[in-house]
Amino acid sequence: NGVDFQLSNTFFGMPSGVYTMAVRDEIGCVVEEETEIATLDSPEIESFSTTLPSCGNNNGVIEVNLNGGTGTVLYSILGSNLQTSPVFQNLAPGVYNITVQDSLGCEASSTLTLAAQPPPQITGISTLPSCGPDNGMATITAVNGLTPYQFSLDGNIYQSSNVFSGLEPGDYDFVLMDASGCIAEGDFTITPSPGISVSGLQVAPTSCGEANGILVVFAGGGTGNLEFSLDGVDYQSSTQFNGLAGGAYTLTVQDELGCTVQQSVQIPASTAPAVEVVEAIPATCDEANGILEVQASLGTGPYSFSLNGSSFQEVGLFEDLNAATYQVTVQDAAGCTGTANVLIEDHGPPDVLSIDVIEPTCGNANGQINIDAEGIGPLQYAINESGFQPSNEFANLPTGTYSVMVLDANECLVEKTVIVLETISAPPTAIDMGTDTTVCPNDGFVLDATNPEATSYEWQNGGTVQALQVTEPGTYSVTWENVCGSTTSEEVTIGFIDCSCVIEKPSAFTPDGDGNNETFRILYQYCPLDDFHLYVFDRWGRIVFESLDPDQGWNGTDKGKDVPSDVYLWRMTYRQDGQFFQEHGELTLIR
Repeated sequence: NGVDFQLSNTFFGMPSGVYTMAVRDEIGCVVEEETEIATLDSPEIESFSTTLPSCGNNNGVIEVNLNGGTGTVLYSILGSNLQTSPVFQNLAPGVYNITVQDSLGCEASSTLTLAAQPPPQITGISTLPSCGPDNGMATITAVNGLTPYQFSLDGNIYQSSNVFSGLEPGDYDFVLMDASGCIAEGDFTITPSPGISVSGLQVAPTSCGEANGILVVFAGGGTGNLEFSLDGVDYQSSTQFNGLAGGAYTLTVQDELGCTVQQSVQIPASTAPAVEVVEAIPATCDEANGILEVQASLGTGPYSFSLNGSSFQEVGLFEDLNAATYQVTVQDAAGCTGTANVLIEDHGPPDVLSIDVIEPTCGNANGQINIDAEGIGPLQYAINESGFQPSNEFANLPTGTYSVMVLDANECLVEKTVIVLETISAPPTAIDMGTDTTVCPNDGFVLDATNPEATSYEWQNGGTVQALQVTEPGTYSVTWENVCGSTTSEEVTIGFIDCSCVIEKPSAFTPDGDGNNETFRILYQYCPLDDFHLYVFDRWGRIVFESLDPDQGWNGTDKGKDVPSDVYLWRMTYRQDGQFFQEHGELTLIR
């Protein structure tokens, strides 16, 4: 540090730090330079990784986990020869002093006790008896040793599972080997299970074709409690099965070990009586005359029959029935019943849908009656008890009252009354063509003489049209003729007037509420006023009224208030036949 100089160029025992190195010659010249002495970490034993000696062998392993140190580190155990590997092998159980030394001579040491690995030990053997030739089972449990374990029954073939299954009854030796190869041995015995025996079955057959059979099982043996099943899936503890349909079943009896025994069971089936319809005759003519005949099958005879819950009878014949659906019940000798619904159809009388009448005309026997009916065919038709016929048309009928009858295949009869009137015998009724009138020559006025009773028309000028256009003034007459040749006439006089355009502009009006001359408006006749526009001005030129409608007049108000009596100006513009017109004038308002 530039203070105490020495002849030697080496300094010992220096702590770490920054130093200024100075060199001085004989004449006192000095040169300096800084240098740093660093601190190097000493070796430190952080931990050990060990493998314990097992099976009574010197096969323990110690591995030193080191932190720090400089350069090559050497390892020693119990003061023996140094080695560069941190792993010491083939060690017996004991206490070991481990020493490490780095290249600077720094050392660290630690003591470790290496215990012996306990050998595997069998703690339990559980067995299940065999309920067959080869379905026994044994389970081995163990502790200590190094897992995973392996198990063998012959010392050659090993398995990882500790369960041996599919074993026949007998004595067995087994070997357990841990991960280090240490073994433990043991033995067990598989005993045969007491067999399950079905000593008897009690069967109650079904009755009346219902699922009401019963099976009671008598069984013993096996291990633990027994369970019973008829489908091999659903088991029950009860020995009785109820609500069984007739048929074949497989009974399975199972004990707590899963040992089973099976036996076939037959539940005798029964049948309920069934209703068979012999004949169902429809009810006809809206009467209670339907007939139903039935018989029975299956079940056990003799049988009795009931209709809609009535008392039972020995014969399956029911008469005088209305059209309806009936429930027939048959009962056999065992009291079992069967039912069926039977329809007695409704074959009612014919239905007359419509009767079309063509009235006789002109006093002739040329009327017609056409009947539209439906029912059980073939249908026959008659009028006034004239005898039935297959045709529904009757012709050449005079005016009168007729009784129309329709008869169906069941001889059901329906009767309707029809009145046939003569519709055309008098002359056709005259049509009113209006009173005498005057029209504008160019209005295209038409006289319409359409008459529903007429078959032909004749005008005074020989025309035969229904509607005649008036082309000149005069008296017009028309004659109607019907199918019978009868005629009726009518006439009307049409005059022509001058229909030239007339426009009048009043010069005064009195909107005083007396109901006379209350409104000022333009009066026009026989001419259209197109694009009409009317203005009314007061004496100062202000618009007090305006309208685009020639039929709208001014009532003498402005914005809802009466204007005073005075002289007002009006101006009107319009078009007529495409020509533009403009007019104006004075208007006196008097109150």
